[in-house]
Amino acid sequence: LANLRILLVLLTAIGMRIILALKHARGCQRSICLSVQDPDPIKNYEFYLQKQRLDFEKEGNVTSAVPHFSEDPKDDPNYHSERAYCFKYRRLLTHTSRQAAWLAKAILYDDATPHKILKHCNEVDECLSTSHQSLKERIISVIREAYCYDTKEYERFWSTPAFKPYWRRKFLKPVPFPPVRRLSYNILTGLNRLIDVASNEFPSMCNRIYLDKPLIHSLCRRTNHLFSVQNRTGLLVLDKDPLPPVSNENSENLELHNFYPISPLMDLYHSHIYRASSSFGSNSLMYPHTIFLQADSAKVGVSISTAILFAFSLCYSRAVSRYGSEPIAALPEPIVCQSIACNGRDLTFVTFQLNTTAMNSNDGVKNFVWLKADQRLYKEAKREFDGEVFDENLLNRLIDVASNEFPSMCNRIYLDKPLIHSLCRRTNHLFSVQNRTGLLVLDKDPLPPVSNENSENLELHNFYPISPLMDLYHSHIYRASSSFGSNSLMYPHTIFLQADSAKVGVSISTAILFAFSLCYSRAVSRYGSEPIAALPEPIVCQSIACNGRDLTFVTFQLNTTAMNSNDGVKNFVWLKADQRLYKEAKREFDGEVFEYDHEVGRLFFSHVLNGLINTDA
Repeated sequence: LANLRILLVLLTAIGMRIILALKHARGCQRSICLSVQDPDPIKNYEFYLQKQRLDFEKEGNVTSAVPHFSEDPKDDPNYHSERAYCFKYRRLLTHTSRQAAWLAKAILYDDATPHKILKHCNEVDECLSTSHQSLKERIISVIREAYCYDTKEYERFWSTPAFKPYWRRKFLKPVPFPPVRRLSYNILTGLNRLIDVASNEFPSMCNRIYLDKPLIHSLCRRTNHLFSVQNRTGLLVLDKDPLPPVSNENSENLELHNFYPISPLMDLYHSHIYRASSSFGSNSLMYPHTIFLQADSAKVGVSISTAILFAFSLCYSRAVSRYGSEPIAALPEPIVCQSIACNGRDLTFVTFQLNTTAMNSNDGVKNFVWLKADQRLYKEAKREFDGEVFDENLLNRLIDVASNEFPSMCNRIYLDKPLIHSLCRRTNHLFSVQNRTGLLVLDKDPLPPVSNENSENLELHNFYPISPLMDLYHSHIYRASSSFGSNSLMYPHTIFLQADSAKVGVSISTAILFAFSLCYSRAVSRYGSEPIAALPEPIVCQSIACNGRDLTFVTFQLNTTAMNSNDGVKNFVWLKADQRLYKEAKREFDGEVFEYDHEVGRLFFSHVLNGLINTDA
């Protein structure tokens, strides 16, 4: 017992010394990190962040002693007792275009362009082409200059699971392409420079004024709530003459979109600090013509909502400066403004016509907005010397030229990433195939059967002693029905699958099982979910899988839906795998632009030259 007591005392003393040493080390960790100067630039950057935190604490102590400094928001000159729902740049609305149109009390014409602008598209090529280059070549040069030849090295923050001395450790890594905001700014600036050659054709362009990042703010009352749009962003084009009205349709009998039971104001933040006036950054003698917006994100929804609401804000501010702040049920002359948003690759065109400033009620005269969103200007542009990426839709576009020879092709429907799911019982186990993928072609007429061979005496491959289900994951969450993303009147013809991996085995298994799933789902929708030993008419479907260079062709014929047993009638599948389409494809020089859409380019300049072609030409 005496020796045991001595041993316990020694262990207690050693434990106390260890605890004291750990506390001392933890207390000195902060001073050590700030004192040691490591030559590693990343660690020095971490020391800089830590020093910035300490300086921020000191700054807070210093500013509290400034005579006119106050942290109370009520001391702000723009503080108001009534709160307002505010929309600012980069704000994402849940319902994007419909919600933005409701906030602006406007009737939305989605995927539409005013007829006056479409008439200008044919004249744009002649006005903006030079003796050396056509308009298409000039726009491609602008894209190449904006994307490929921007030699500045950009950096981004990337998180890493490596050793972190602090909770938030960030690394600055260079990226081989400009960010979205810089890219969209380069493209919009370059396209606006192309209009300079049209000054001889349209002398009234000299009356225009360009404002970079003007302060735009408007305040109105929307359904008994104050609604504010304010920010300093974009490139605003002002003109001496207003844009002519687009439509004279009576909008009193038209109805706005109903969001009940939710509120369309749910995505806006409310604040007591806002400007109590409306302005578009200029005097009342000019009219807003077009505002160009550069997106910070590749999300199209941000561009749509921002483009609609800033076009509304410009029209409303111009109406207030001309007719006063009192609500007017019907303006004597509608005010029209355009907005073009760019996220580096897609263009969004908005034409807004303000017919009323009485925004409080949803009844009476409404405004109009025409939206043409998600217009792909080009597909890809790279600055590096690399192999060209194979386009899986290229072969589909080549088939369009045969529509004159085969009129029945007009009966086909193309579904992008349809929800395909099927459920059957295979050897006493439920077997499900489900995903949302591929490009599905539906036809009004079914494919004819490939073979009438009797399959009862044929045998399936024997995997004994292993189970063919070993590579499938099991789950209790699955869809208890079978569908191929369409109604029961159409027949699946072909599904095109894009592989995420260069492995051919992935394409083969996916192509076979999704072709089976389409046939099985069509059989269930036609004959019911009860197993049928032999279908009255076999169902045939094709699948083509591409991994960027190899093509896999599958033709599946469904003869039975009795999948539980391995006996009886069997199905047929024809496989042609690993078909090399090409060996290698390279560009001869860097900076190539792929799949430029000249219709989108002409639509851009038709908006910009709106109001000039009819008056000056």
